[in-house]
Amino acid sequence: MKLQLVGALTVFLLAPWLSAQSPPQNAAPRTSAPSGASSNDSKDGFSAGAETPPPPLPDTSGSLLLDAQEWPLKPGPRQIRVWINYPERSRLSSVNAHTGIILSLHNWGGTNSAGTANPNTLAQRYNLIAVCVDYIQSGAQASIHDPEPYDYGYLQALDALRALHFVFSGLKARGIPFDSSRLFSTGGSGGGDVSLMANKFAPRTFAAIIDLCGMPKLTDTVAYNLPGSGGLTARYTKDPSSPNCLSADAQEIRFAGHPEHLRLMRLWNNTAKVINRVGRRGWFAATTTPCPPLPLIEPDGRISRIRLSEAVLRFASFALPCGARGETSQAVLLMQAFVPIL
Repeated sequence: MKLQLVGALTVFLLAPWLSAQSPPQNAAPRTSAPSGASSNDSKDGFSAGAETPPPPLPDTSGSLLLDAQEWPLKPGPRQIRVWINYPERSRLSSVNAHTGIILSLHNWGGTNSAGTANPNTLAQRYNLIAVCVDYIQSGAQASIHDPEPYDYGYLQALDALRALHFVFSGLKARGIPFDSSRLFSTGGSGGGDVSLMANKFAPRTFAAIIDLCGMPKLTDTVAYNLPGSGGLTARYTKDPSSPNCLSADAQEIRFAGHPEHLRLMRLWNNTAKVINRVGRRGWFAATTTPCPPLPLIEPDGRISRIRLSEAVLRFASFALPCGARGETSQAVLLMQAFVPIL
């Protein structure tokens, strides 16, 4: 029952992205709230807050600020910075009926496009609007040094979806033709996890997810800084009196391969192709950085890889070291993954 409630909560939170009946693949996300719910209602402790109207899409590539949900650990207004990279000539006027949208999400501790595929290369080579997001706890200070526990893909994924919706709805509002079936997300390390979580929270949105050596589960090792964490700690505690306590439900929702959540994704007709780039020694390279020596899940071994393959139709694993560095290397790997899809 607990797992069903968690899954139902996920669907409720993303109701604006879903419809009561199965729409065409990648249909436009709805903007209205569920029947009987206020647009500011929340069932999980988050509040949307008083939002100002979003800014218009910029005419040239650049960044802007969007209002975001309030974070209970730091109450008050919150904004995220969104970086938009247009295709040819870096201008909105270059968008056409074949242009798609891709989220390219930075790594744990990064900002903008750190540790992920070069957004300009993606935009210009593949006729995409490449969107980078400084989601909650972006940057080394907030994600590594501050006392608050690391979000690990939950509210971060909702921030990324907010950015995607901003671009999607902005194009619609201005009557600019684009290809709404070409919606993708990629990210390196923590950004790979956020991409997988975005696919879970909006299961009928993406055509493909490209996970560049991501971290698809908040393990006890990382959550509590146990031996073997590779220096990563999400700063959670098991003390129920602490605001940093990690409940079982909170840990489960942060597992991209949770069997019950995958069942719900199948129920909602998730057909996104998921491409996972792995190291030579499995899901994570054991001796290279930036991918730490962490297991995918613990203690039940490889089951999530099997389950994910069943749920999302295809995995393509690359026998390449996770330690390949630089935006150009990441972009080349991503392009190789995209060849059969674009």
